[in-house]
Amino acid sequence: MSFVHLHVHSQYSVADSTLRIGDLVRQTAALGLPAVALTDHDNLHGGIQFTLECKKAKIKPIYGCCLSIASRPMGDHVRRVHHLTVLAENNEGYQNLIYLISKANLCAPSGGHPRVDWQILKDHSQGLIGLSGDLAGEIANALLRGELDEAYRAAERCRSWFAPGAFFIEVQRCGLVEYEVVAPQLLDLAKQLGIGAVATNDVHYCSPTDARAHEVLVAIGLGTQARPENEPLPTTQMDLATPDEMLSRFKGMEHLCAATLAIAERCNVKLDLGKTLLPRFPVPVGQDEQTLFAELSRAGLQRRLAEFAAIGKAVDTQVYRDRLEREIAVVIAMDFPGYFLIVQDFINWAKQQQIPVGPGRGSGAGSLVAYSLRITDIDPLPYNLLFERFLNPERVSMPDFDIDFCVDRRGEVIRYVADTYGSERVGQIATFGTLKAKGAVRDVGRVLGVPLPDVDRICKALDPVLQSLDEHHQSVADALAIDPRLQAEMDASPTIARMLRTAQSVEGAVRNVGVHAAGVVIGRGPLWTHVPVGKGQSGENVTMFDKNDVEKAGLVKFDFLGLKNLTMIQHCLKLINLGRSANSELFEIAKVPLDDPKTFEVISRGDTAGIFQCESSGFTSMMVALKPTVFEDLIAAGALYRPGPLGLGMHTRYIERKHGREKVKFDHPKLSEVLAETYGVIVYQEQVMQVSQVLAGFTLGQADNLRRAMGKKDAAEMGKWGEVFKTGAVERGVEPEVAQEIYNLMAKFAEYGFNKSHSAAYGLITYHTAFLKSNYPVEFYAALLTADHADTDKVVAYIQQARAAGLAVLPPDVNHSGLSFSVVQGKIRFGLGAIKGLGEGAIDLLLAARAAGPFKSLFDLVGRIDGRKFNRKALEVLIKSGACDTLGQPREVLFANISRAIARAQDEQRERESAQVSLFSAFSGEAAFRPDTYAPAESRWTQREVLASEKEVLGFYVSGHPLDHFASELAKMDVRALATLKDPEFLNNAPMRSRPNADPNAVQIKRTHAQAAVIVVSYRERPINDGRRMGICLLEDRSGQAEALSFDDEGKYTQLLSSDAPLLIRLQVSEDRREEGKIALRIEEARPLEAEVLKVSDQLLVRLREDQCTSKILRELQETLAQHKGHCRVRAHVVVAGAGEVVVEAGENYRVKAEDELIGKLERLLGRTAARIG
Repeated sequence: MSFVHLHVHSQYSVADSTLRIGDLVRQTAALGLPAVALTDHDNLHGGIQFTLECKKAKIKPIYGCCLSIASRPMGDHVRRVHHLTVLAENNEGYQNLIYLISKANLCAPSGGHPRVDWQILKDHSQGLIGLSGDLAGEIANALLRGELDEAYRAAERCRSWFAPGAFFIEVQRCGLVEYEVVAPQLLDLAKQLGIGAVATNDVHYCSPTDARAHEVLVAIGLGTQARPENEPLPTTQMDLATPDEMLSRFKGMEHLCAATLAIAERCNVKLDLGKTLLPRFPVPVGQDEQTLFAELSRAGLQRRLAEFAAIGKAVDTQVYRDRLEREIAVVIAMDFPGYFLIVQDFINWAKQQQIPVGPGRGSGAGSLVAYSLRITDIDPLPYNLLFERFLNPERVSMPDFDIDFCVDRRGEVIRYVADTYGSERVGQIATFGTLKAKGAVRDVGRVLGVPLPDVDRICKALDPVLQSLDEHHQSVADALAIDPRLQAEMDASPTIARMLRTAQSVEGAVRNVGVHAAGVVIGRGPLWTHVPVGKGQSGENVTMFDKNDVEKAGLVKFDFLGLKNLTMIQHCLKLINLGRSANSELFEIAKVPLDDPKTFEVISRGDTAGIFQCESSGFTSMMVALKPTVFEDLIAAGALYRPGPLGLGMHTRYIERKHGREKVKFDHPKLSEVLAETYGVIVYQEQVMQVSQVLAGFTLGQADNLRRAMGKKDAAEMGKWGEVFKTGAVERGVEPEVAQEIYNLMAKFAEYGFNKSHSAAYGLITYHTAFLKSNYPVEFYAALLTADHADTDKVVAYIQQARAAGLAVLPPDVNHSGLSFSVVQGKIRFGLGAIKGLGEGAIDLLLAARAAGPFKSLFDLVGRIDGRKFNRKALEVLIKSGACDTLGQPREVLFANISRAIARAQDEQRERESAQVSLFSAFSGEAAFRPDTYAPAESRWTQREVLASEKEVLGFYVSGHPLDHFASELAKMDVRALATLKDPEFLNNAPMRSRPNADPNAVQIKRTHAQAAVIVVSYRERPINDGRRMGICLLEDRSGQAEALSFDDEGKYTQLLSSDAPLLIRLQVSEDRREEGKIALRIEEARPLEAEVLKVSDQLLVRLREDQCTSKILRELQETLAQHKGHCRVRAHVVVAGAGEVVVEAGENYRVKAEDELIGKLERLLGRTAARIG
């Protein structure tokens, strides 16, 4: 073999390479090459994956990097950057490599390119081999500029940075003119200076056929356009060329290719993967980790037992102490005390800072040590939670605590950890964002110059297809395979065809490097002594390896997760305690009883909005059927509502047995002590362990090994443990056939059984949220709305549910609303933070100004807030939302005076800054008074305009509803409220029917029809069988919202469903086949509501004030009515001071068509709600 690739960029050279590491190694093996290098730009993101792939392919990995070298010291602001290829020759070189990469990234200027200066490189060049780089290398670049002397000086400098014989001149011939220009000059220079030379290819893609995709990817990264398909590329030779191709390119210079082999033979790095490097906890002088861990655990249990006594919880304290000592012994024997100490330290610090922490997550909730150290807050003994499920003394593996924190304050805990262990030892973990199908199509369409409407059309067609696919098969190719319309688009347009083909070739490429949402690592020393490190957007350390690779490299990962529900609970508690008298005891969620009937009742009736884990329709339906009565039911529900148990019908069996409709059976009497709590159903992984312990005499460590083997379907391990199980069971008096049957049953359910410890911990959060909802509904909904204030859809849904529960929701108000939703005299006040387009910074300014007193007018509000930070947009959304109604002017007047108010505030600001004072203020010491003079609005806003603006910025209607215009006429029509249709009782008298054209023997369900007047909140489509499409509509009326399906194959009304016009729809109402106790709605017809109302309406009501009865206004009223001739009578209600209402009926000449256009004109003339039908 005559060549090895030493200069290779993978997809981790972001937006500069299409080469996946797996493809790189597989192609290297296919070419028969003994080794290959990885030299991405200023990073080693792919290092671990590269190691594993090379090991699998029996190829030597060469670790390297294309480093950016600054021409001046790092402290200088302006400096030129050049490329230099560095390869690790040995393990010392690898350590220096990851140090240099880390230094280049951590010391880069904010938003600037990574770089390291030559002095740092020189100080850390031991064990490194340097190559002079590509055309952006300092030597080649000088030659391209014609600066021969500078090139020679640069070569001498570069050589001086490395050990003798460790620097080489890199010669490339990649098909570009520039390479051909400098190649002979580089050879001459190497010969003149006595520096070794080596051939490399600047590899950016696997084969020449990938060159177009590479060009597109680069254009995506740069935001430029790609070449037309018929225009040749500058080169297609930046590929993983074969040895023969490289020899051909370097004909007459074959020794340069041979030099690659010599360099490859010198590079021998051995990474010790899989060895865990536990960080050390800072223990007090004179103690060690083991002693401190044991002392804290015992003291912690004593405090827990004292708390039990205080609330009258009777327990066998010796059982607790024995269990604790057993766990302590296991933790010490496995050398994990330091891990427990680190976790308890930052969790208890968080609790001391009033940062909410979850009760537990994962199998760690089964540890009494964790409960004693307050890592978890659920007592594992009453629920038979097993320590061995978390830490198995018979199988050495790292413990893994995943911790939930308040989503808003999680960062504070991470900062505490960094302060405690040193910022250089603590970091977060990289994630890699990749081009997904739709994003790839959009990006490719942009760089290929495809018209935006065409790109939008294709993406709109792709969206429902991708949503219908499994998450692991959501590619452009998958979508093309199942949707003939997309294939037809390709067939009809070469431009679309090229776009979709190219999208497939770049799909999955790394688009950006981000930060993992939860993972934090702590090193024994600075992180860069273990892994390469980059810098996050906030300047934090971020490992260049992802969460899997960082653990393979030996670092211990701690998951700091943000859970919004904890934030919501804390806010709810704050609102509850704010409403209590000063001498009342503070309400604490940890002290609530776990047997509150109201809590179980709210879940049982399906009122699950905002209740943790329960909000999905499927989970709600299960809970309605289950009707939980004890906390253990919530634990079971969390484990049962998963694809496996649901598919096996385990949830149904549990429910039927709980309610006595199915007999509880045990395959052996001994199983009753394990399975009685779940009515004979194996629900939890822990039950599999306990069955093997009770029936076959397994230790819990052995039982956990059996559970793992069953869960992984490891046939060899299952066979081994199966024999042990059957032997042990028979020895304990179980018949062989029964033992085999029970083992088979365990194997079946172990695959789907869930971690009980996790289910118990999360069940506690479920219970707490349900308790708050059932006992403190106003505070609960205010906190829930605050937690989800940025999600308009959720805000709208929760407000509707709060109103349905009889709670009043007050509109936003600049003089009374805060950032968050609040509670005022038993009512919920809308929070300013939920207004779309109003930033938190603007709200802070408003609240700070309001501290001096309520705002009296728009001019007062604008004058008291710094206009440089509180802009016109903020004022517009406040007015549209109704938050400024308290200022005493109609919204259209406020809106029309925004510029006037801003100008006045700017004048006053200039006066203050220039120290100008009026004669009055000079003598009185007071500011000159300026009256608030509002300019009139050009026209009044109609009710429809007001509602539309509310919907725009709030997501829902405050001042009314678009259907209010039609209220009188709807009362005459046979229409039903959506809330009525969603109630299963609506079908009580409905006939049993089969589906149209269904098998006569098919299962019949209750089905009927109804009309509803609605607006369509959202409409989307998804493909179904035979190329048909199903519409999914979210409908709304005054009573609430409901989802309905549409199968408009002939396209009769689909366009109406995509509009915002009020509609009259005919619905099929039936029992939902998928979810017991649910109603399914199907749209069969849709018509514009206005047209239908006009058919039955016979009068238009117009309301005037006495002061509006001027000749000018009455003349305009007559002219307006005359423009809309129709059959409806007009009745005018005139409000007369002291006399009430006077009703005047217009003559036959003024019969009108009571359409929206007329009502809008009347509202502009006479005011909002001045006209209505009926």
